[in-house]
Amino acid sequence: AMGRSRSEVLQARGQLPSPFGLSPGDLASLSKATEGLPRELRIFQVGFMQGREGEPQARLCFWPLSAENLLAMLKQVGWRGNLAAIAQLAQRLGSKASVLAVQLDWSFAQQTWLPKVGVEAYFRRPQSIEARLRQVLDEAVALGEALPEVVEQVFRYAGISAEVVSEAWPWELATLQCLYREECLSTYARTLNHLKWSIDVAGATTLKAYLRAEHLWMPVQQWNALMRKGG
Repeated sequence: AMGRSRSEVLQARGQLPSPFGLSPGDLASLSKATEGLPRELRIFQVGFMQGREGEPQARLCFWPLSAENLLAMLKQVGWRGNLAAIAQLAQRLGSKASVLAVQLDWSFAQQTWLPKVGVEAYFRRPQSIEARLRQVLDEAVALGEALPEVVEQVFRYAGISAEVVSEAWPWELATLQCLYREECLSTYARTLNHLKWSIDVAGATTLKAYLRAEHLWMPVQQWNALMRKGG
């Protein structure tokens, strides 16, 4: 969807088969609901909630947002959920999160955004990521959104490990290791991808942590330097 306008993204999605038999008018109403938003605000995901019972819905994920413009964006699209709860969350995140994204569900039957919203916080700037993340999660524990032991598990998950070629490897991976020889190591990096707050109309909040694992061919020199710094 890179380089496309929001209306082009929605039109392209409307050409795909839909389990709900949505009409061109349905997609047009959804496209109209996003008009007037800043061009730099992108729709990076569009989903149709196939596995859920009830009326057909579409989920749109908007990115990038900051704590400062999150509330203004929701007001601009006519979202009528709990703005006070969103304002409190935005104030908590402040400058701690690198960037925010918001998930909104569109009801085709009601022709409106549903009141439940998802706010995602990403921590991308390398400076003091752990300290800023610790602040956010400590606040979540204090507010009853997270258990202390679960927070510690999230921090313990982060790290990087190297593998040695074994018979259990897929042949593609083993072949690449032979090509790289001693130049690169097969490594797996583990980190937190983002935090997501789901907020309903009453202001009740559910917090989830989304974890990430990524395979990297890392130059041996880079690996050795990383190990000297303590991983």
